[in-house]
Amino acid sequence: MKTNMSTPPSIQRPSARTDHRADPEKRFATWISSDLGRDFHSVRQVWVSKFATQGSIFRINGEPRDDGWFTPEGETQALRIGRDCFLSRDEAALDADSRRRHKVTSLKNTLERIEKLIASD
Repeated sequence: MKTNMSTPPSIQRPSARTDHRADPEKRFATWISSDLGRDFHSVRQVWVSKFATQGSIFRINGEPRDDGWFTPEGETQALRIGRDCFLSRDEAALDADSRRRHKVTSLKNTLERIEKLIASD
C-alpha cells in the first residue's frame, strides 16, 4: 500500500524569490508572523510549556527576536516560539499535554525494561 507523501497544508514552502540558505532563521520569523495575523514584534508575553512535565504552564514577559526566539526579561537563555513557548494559552496547553503523553509513554517503556531485567534473574 502506497502512503500519501504530500506536504501537509500547515507547512508553507518558501517562495522561489527568497534565499533562506543565507539566513535560515529568517524563514521561521516570516512564517510565524504570517500565522499570527498581527505584528510578531509587538508580542511581549508568551506561555511556556517547555517544563510542563515537571510543573504547569506559565506566562512570562520578554522580548521577541527576529530569528523566532523569545528572550525572557532578566534571562540570557531564549525560548523557541512554537516549540518551547506559545502565544496563546490554548496552544501551550496542547503542547503540554503532548509532552506529558510522551513522558508517560517513555516511563512505561522504561518500566517494562526494568521488569524484564527483574524477571530474567
